[in-house]
This record gives sequence, structure tokens and C-alpha cells, in this order.
Amino acid sequence: MKIKTIIKILIILLLFINSKQNDLERFGLKNKVSLWVEKKYIFDDNNSKTLDKTIIISFNEDGYIKERQILDNDEKLKEKEKYVYDENNKLKEIFKVSINDDLLDHTIIYYKDNYNEEHITFDNNKYFINKTIYRYNENYFVESKKTYSKDDNKWFECIYKRDKHGNCIEQYQYYNHFFMNKSKYKYDKNNNLIEWLEYDKTYKLFSKRTMYYKNNKKYLSKFTEKRRNKNIKHSIIYMYDANDYLI
Repeated sequence: MKIKTIIKILIILLLFINSKQNDLERFGLKNKVSLWVEKKYIFDDNNSKTLDKTIIISFNEDGYIKERQILDNDEKLKEKEKYVYDENNKLKEIFKVSINDDLLDHTIIYYKDNYNEEHITFDNNKYFINKTIYRYNENYFVESKKTYSKDDNKWFECIYKRDKHGNCIEQYQYYNHFFMNKSKYKYDKNNNLIEWLEYDKTYKLFSKRTMYYKNNKKYLSKFTEKRRNKNIKHSIIYMYDANDYLI
């Protein structure tokens, strides 16, 4: 093998090693986090709020999701997902279980190569539910995600447009070639996500998220949207300990 070829292969490998994001980085967080708690509220015309649901996400030491729980408006557990990784933090399986730990569905991840992976989901009777194909660019950022139902003629696709830093700046969603919605993202000079706008199929804005930072650390997220003619507002407050770890 020629030296130029060897050098080229090493460069490609280094790109994959250095540019792959963990889950925390995909969420726009740069510090070590063990737990994420998000509460979503519905506001009526009098600006009175009612708890909609609570999402609790726990992470492992390397910044990958370990477990995800969803609580209802009474803060009772509805369901949870458990994530299993190999020794290199490659996701292998996802188990969705009930409050009694009964299996609801099971996803198995297959890695075709460095640019393609498949997530195949089965129900608790091992019947096929759907298949999702992820395609990555040369820097290991997702450039498209396509989900097929039991009927291969029906699919849902997300296409991502990125800037030179790998940040997603636009996202387009399609169902069987029909445009469904669009998202636009803005970042500050430190590549922190500061705004997320969502548009419907008529390109009408229906939700807006704004993120705030102090000393390059996220401390507050605000989210407003319209759902069934109701104004829904969400807020997440991020707190750090003395070592700048999110708590």
C-alpha cells in the first residue's frame, strides 16, 4: 500500500474519532451531565399553567443516554426507555418498557459501515414495527434519517443541512415525498444553539425555542408553540455545581 493511501486512511479515521458527537453534545450541552429534567406546561388565556408532562433523561459518564423516562401530568411514570452500548459506546439496543418493566418494544441497531446504520424495532411479540436508516457524512454527522413502516411504500424522512462546523442549520421533513415541515437553527459565535424555529407545511411558524447562556454554559431554555389552539410554554433551567457540572 502506498504511503499517500495510508495517510489518507489515517486522516479519515481521525475524522471519525474526533468528530462523533455524544448525546450531550447533540443536546447542545458541553459539560458532564448525569440527569436532565424537563417539565412542559400548558398556559391558558389567563396565563395559568398546567403541567403537561415531565421528561427525565439520565446519561452515562461518556455523555450517552442511559435511560429516558416520561411522566404524565400527575408526575406518574408512563413509560421508559433503556439504552445498551458496547465497550466503544456504540448503541446496540433500546428497550421500551412499561411502569412494571414489561417490554413494549425492542430496537436493534446494525452498523453497515461508517456512513450507514439501521435501527429495526419489534413489538413485545417480536413482530416488526419499523426500520430507520441513518446516513452520515464524512465527518460523522447525520445527513438524513428515513423510517419505513411495515409497508415499505410508506416512509418518513428527515434531511439535515449543516454549516462548516457541523451544526444543523436547517431540517426538512417529508412523508412519501410530500413536504411536512421545516426547522431552522441559529448559533452564537461559540456554536451554542440559541434559536430553533419550526414551520408547518405552509411555511407558517408554529413554534419557537430560545436558549440562553452565561460563561458559555446553557442556563435557560424557553419554548412556545401552538397545539389545538392552545398556547404551550416550556422552560428548562440548568444548574451547575462548583465544578461546573450540570446537576
